[in-house]
Amino acid sequence: MRCNPWSKQELEWLDVHYPSIFPQELEEVLGKNLPGRTPDACYEMAKRRGLKKRDLTVISPRVYSSDVEGGYISGLTDGEGHFRASMMKTPGGNTTCRTEFKIDLRADDKGVLEWMQSYFGCGSISTPNRSEGNPLSNFSISSLFDVLQSVVPHFDTYPLRAKKLKDYIIWRKIVFALADRYMQSLTEKETSWFKKFCAKLSEGRKYAT
Repeated sequence: MRCNPWSKQELEWLDVHYPSIFPQELEEVLGKNLPGRTPDACYEMAKRRGLKKRDLTVISPRVYSSDVEGGYISGLTDGEGHFRASMMKTPGGNTTCRTEFKIDLRADDKGVLEWMQSYFGCGSISTPNRSEGNPLSNFSISSLFDVLQSVVPHFDTYPLRAKKLKDYIIWRKIVFALADRYMQSLTEKETSWFKKFCAKLSEGRKYAT
């Protein structure tokens, strides 16, 4: 384990790049730029230097190249998908916003959701109990990192065609705004902005006559 002092060049790199790196990609990035430094060591040094996560960017977004698979998923989302955003409190009592991409299908079509999970490389599948109607299974992705790495690149590559495109555009704005404020408590002004766009997203789901 490396324990030698940090060099000036290493600290400069940390100051510039650490705030914008998702924890999920930190180890990969360190291997290329700070060989020998562990994520834990970087976290401790960043904490000592007062570095805060901000303007996060996914370094290795998923690349999609199958028009057949991509078109199918976007078409299915146009009919059965949901882009959701809601305000919530963190365990520490801070106000933040949670985003989710979700598709609901009949439980006997669960195989389609399992294929989608493999396609996106993330997400979870559940079959909640229902008191009425046929059993439903749902596939959802809510991790901000997974949304930015897998969901946004897909729908930017294979655009939606129906009214749900308007939902996606609003939802995408919320997602990137969250990346700018990662793990930080929202100010009153920021909370008002997120509430406004969450409301727009809900309004967009109403039937248009």
